[in-house]
Amino acid sequence: MQIENYVFDNLDKLKSIFNQKAYDKLNDLKNKNSFDGFVNILELILTDDTLEKIKDIKSLIELQNLDENLFKVLKWFAILPLIEIEFNDLVDYFDIKGKRLFKQNLHSLIDKNLLITNGNRYKLYENIKKIILNFFKPNYEECKNLISYFNTKLSKSENINPINRTEYIKFAINILSIFKLDNEKLIELLNNLSIIYREIREYENGLTLQEKTVEVAEKILDKENIHLINSYMIISSLKTLLGNLDEALKYQKKTR
Repeated sequence: MQIENYVFDNLDKLKSIFNQKAYDKLNDLKNKNSFDGFVNILELILTDDTLEKIKDIKSLIELQNLDENLFKVLKWFAILPLIEIEFNDLVDYFDIKGKRLFKQNLHSLIDKNLLITNGNRYKLYENIKKIILNFFKPNYEECKNLISYFNTKLSKSENINPINRTEYIKFAINILSIFKLDNEKLIELLNNLSIIYREIREYENGLTLQEKTVEVAEKILDKENIHLINSYMIISSLKTLLGNLDEALKYQKKTR
């Protein structure tokens, strides 16, 4: 079936995606049984380099009709880096209880051309990730268990060698690039990431992140909040390591 027919047959379902002007134009074409100007209308709607590819309309429709549990898995993939991930790692990341059903779900997504497989490794298509983050962006509640997993892995309390913990840096960075820093757990994740940078002697990276954390944390957390106090302590230690002792002392005093 042509892409135009996909859109026309599902136009009402896609109404929330299109602005009213675009919807009216597409509906007019549908009523006239005409495809004249169809491509131009879509190009006005989908301005992103990937999204403006008309083939992505099929993916939009597929996502609209997707089973809730499958869609949830795709949203989890969308906040991870675009890398191939081993099946057993995904089971850990997503806190999966039934491996067999989970594998069936993954292969259902593969059959729908929403997921890529390479042996026992899985990866989200780049265009699908962009579509999800543009039109169906996950909220914190939908991903809190996944975020908690990486928080734990980055934490010193996990008793993992700092070098081994560095493999989780890319996951934390990706998550923090998607979510707004508006709750304790995300601030904790950023704190833990800064500590890793300190431990591997990337002090400037750690300080940049930590100063960003404090700016937000001071607005949403109480002065006695442990994550805000930890942010002050981390900044103080990083400034000490960078030789800025006066500034380090200033932040040390804030912890009292």
